[in-house]
Amino acid sequence: MNAHWTQRWIGQDAADCAALVAHVLAQEFGRAVILPAAPGGIRANDRAIRDALTGCLARPLGKSETPVDGDGVLMRARGRRSGVGHHIGLYAALPDPACLHWRAGLGTVLHPLRMLPPRGLEVVGLYRWKEEGDL
Repeated sequence: MNAHWTQRWIGQDAADCAALVAHVLAQEFGRAVILPAAPGGIRANDRAIRDALTGCLARPLGKSETPVDGDGVLMRARGRRSGVGHHIGLYAALPDPACLHWRAGLGTVLHPLRMLPPRGLEVVGLYRWKEEGDL
């Protein structure tokens, strides 16, 4: 049995979460998605990631849509007052749905979605990348 695509990325380092997502999307899914580099400062970074996902690059999944491998997962640190997400990863359609994402000091990790809250993260939304013709 072949390993799931996420296994190739576990432990890999990246500049930040956006860089990891862009690289994995290109390598695994053939998608050229350019996410904004962290512009500096928490609020500016939050806005840049939110704006990229909620407008120009992706759209929120509808309540009746089932997430698929490679969909965007927008997260935020639990307890933050802002409703804006600031951390991004990729959905992994495993028996226990998971998120591949990058954490400083850990590298690339795969966490079941249900295990994100104990790790201090909450999912803000799931996003489908727009096709080239939709951009």
